[in-house]
Amino acid sequence: MIRKFESIFYNASKLLAFIAPVALLFSFSDMIYPYVSSKHLVFRLFVSLSLFFYLPLLFLNRKYWPARSGIFYSLLAFLFLLFLADIFAIYPQLAFWGNFERMEGLISYIYFFVYFVLLSSFLKSASARMEFLRFYILISFSIILWSIYAYSVGLANSKRLDAVFSNAIYLGIFSVFHVAISAYAAFKEKQILLRNAYIFTIPFALFVLWATASRGVFLSFVLALLLSFTVYAFKSANGKIKHITIVLYLLAAFSFLSIFVFKESQFVQSNTLLKRVAETSLNQGTLFSRLLLWDMTLSATKERALLGWGQEGFNYVFNRYYNPKLWAHETWFDRSHNTPLDILNQGGLLSLLAYLAILFFLWRYILFKVEDPAESALLSFIFASYFFSSLSIFDNISSYVPYFAMLALINARAANSESDNSAKEGKDFALSSRNQLVILLLSFSILILLLQNLYLSRQSAKAVASLLSVVSAWDLLERLDSVPQQLQNPELLKLKKKAISRFDDLNQYWRLAELSPTAHKEFFLAMSNPAVLRAIMQNRYIDDDTKKEYLSETLYLIREETKKEKPYFMLVNSAAKWLAAAGYKQEAEEIYLRLIKEAPDKTQFYEALAKLYIKEKRFEEARKVLLQALEKERGNQRILKTLSGLELDK
Repeated sequence: MIRKFESIFYNASKLLAFIAPVALLFSFSDMIYPYVSSKHLVFRLFVSLSLFFYLPLLFLNRKYWPARSGIFYSLLAFLFLLFLADIFAIYPQLAFWGNFERMEGLISYIYFFVYFVLLSSFLKSASARMEFLRFYILISFSIILWSIYAYSVGLANSKRLDAVFSNAIYLGIFSVFHVAISAYAAFKEKQILLRNAYIFTIPFALFVLWATASRGVFLSFVLALLLSFTVYAFKSANGKIKHITIVLYLLAAFSFLSIFVFKESQFVQSNTLLKRVAETSLNQGTLFSRLLLWDMTLSATKERALLGWGQEGFNYVFNRYYNPKLWAHETWFDRSHNTPLDILNQGGLLSLLAYLAILFFLWRYILFKVEDPAESALLSFIFASYFFSSLSIFDNISSYVPYFAMLALINARAANSESDNSAKEGKDFALSSRNQLVILLLSFSILILLLQNLYLSRQSAKAVASLLSVVSAWDLLERLDSVPQQLQNPELLKLKKKAISRFDDLNQYWRLAELSPTAHKEFFLAMSNPAVLRAIMQNRYIDDDTKKEYLSETLYLIREETKKEKPYFMLVNSAAKWLAAAGYKQEAEEIYLRLIKEAPDKTQFYEALAKLYIKEKRFEEARKVLLQALEKERGNQRILKTLSGLELDK
């Protein structure tokens, strides 16, 4: 049965895997975190469909099995060790399913591993690899062009281009991948027209990189470029290249030194990227906060060294090991902003060793197995630019997709020869028609389960977004209701009717939001949002039964979450704010006291408790709490300002 459609199954699976990067173009505005969740769900859809057609092929012939090198086995070991870490994670559910903001968790790694396996099966020949690169560059260049268009017509950030990723850093990383992969494809391409086409796309990607003004990514790009020249110089016998490489190093050093020396000049100050580079400091700004985060991560590792804290466990680490010097920076961090350290935090030393093993086998092949110096240099450029970037940021689907794709390409090359005859006929398995039918049904069942999960995730993401939209709808109604009757027109009435419709079947939002375990974090934060509380409880367009149901549902969620042994600090803090706003001030006070006990250096919890006391006119207690917080960090201007206000009130 399957054999009759073997070619169709193979080509369908291959095509779906090759075009999977097109998911990076998608963004559904009706979902929470649309620039992340949309892309992941579409990508998972492509991978699931490709897997459906691929699974039956595994039972037909060995030639369909994935290419396996040291990279493959190291990645498999990494996934297994991360699985063990997530079993013993501090937040097991979040560790496995992740959340909509990041869309990671073990489930995401499983999808990327399947993507890696699929490509490792299809990229065994040189012609297949070139075919994939053509697909990838076409999709990637479409994203680059759309970003430039959005930038030119004002659809994207005018200061730092972010476009389809809504984040300049990730667009910057993606554009570097495009430059590096296009250069490599141009080198390997035999057709002159296509080779020139790849080269033609590179300046556009370089413009996007510059427009993102991502200094970390730009620095990574320069370092990777220098490394690639170094690799070429050492692998070639051309002495001129070595001299050129030395000149490039000196030129790069002189250029960066000039930026700092002339940082006050009009030229530097008028360019966002150069200005951001010139503002880099060890004592303030982004780099200062990164160094503190890395120190906190290393301190936390001592407590759970082997298997780490599990994925999504950094929320606990950040608060438990909080450095009060971070008071002027973001209140919440869920990553250390350094991929190796994030892996150390999530999976411990064992997972980090597996990660380093992947790099070892990757670089061993690039540096010692690839004979052509130019090709070795170009491959070094691809992976070095990614690695250097990963030292100051955490991964996103914009970097995961090209990284796993190129990793699969190297894995296939490492396990097979360059010849088109590398995909030799493997062992043909003798399967009866009955067994073939069973395999097909099994594949179909797996597909149904995967599609069901994607559907539920989509519905939950929409429901959470709809729940949060209640706030803006209520704000709009408040303004519209203030318009005098004689000034209201059909357009305003239509707008008012649309806003009121947001409250129809409101209770369906929180029922749908609970369908997917991935939604837990965002669902909880939406329900326990004081702004949502006000928008529902003070809204005359919502009936009393719905209001009572909302209160009951939220109180249940909060009390279930807050009784957990290890608090997810962000959620519990949100719960305390909601309780205070809803009038449950004693419960809110108890939660803040618990948070202070669990995270004694997190000054924001002291401030929140002090504000609660101030609202209750318990000024002396507020003063004591603020003085305790001030002992953690004497330079905390926010606490000093609040204390000054208390003294004036006296």
